[in-house]
Amino acid sequence: MLQQSRRLRKSRDIERVYRQGRFGAAGALHVKALLLPGTDTRATVVVAKKISKKAVVRNRIRRRLLEILAEHWATLRPGCAIVVTVRAEVSEISSAELEHQLISALTKAGATIPAAPKGSPLV
Repeated sequence: MLQQSRRLRKSRDIERVYRQGRFGAAGALHVKALLLPGTDTRATVVVAKKISKKAVVRNRIRRRLLEILAEHWATLRPGCAIVVTVRAEVSEISSAELEHQLISALTKAGATIPAAPKGSPLV
């Protein structure tokens, strides 16, 4: 699970990311990412009641996505504020596919560190 210190909690911060952040989408997930130099990377997952009226289902989706974010935390840009929004029911999607969609959306939004080209020496 994603540590509390790495979560984006304040509504004004989330609104700022929605207004100013870069957009990336893949499958049922939309990501907004805003680079804030000098700050820690923080993230949140938003699952609306439109997805499911049951809090148990919404929380399960949120926990799955936060776990994937925690696993890939090292690949995220430092100082990035990230808001992941779920746009469709993802309870039936496999974990591997959900992970692929999230990583793809994060990359499109510019929230991940670009990989070094193949064959280039690591610095």
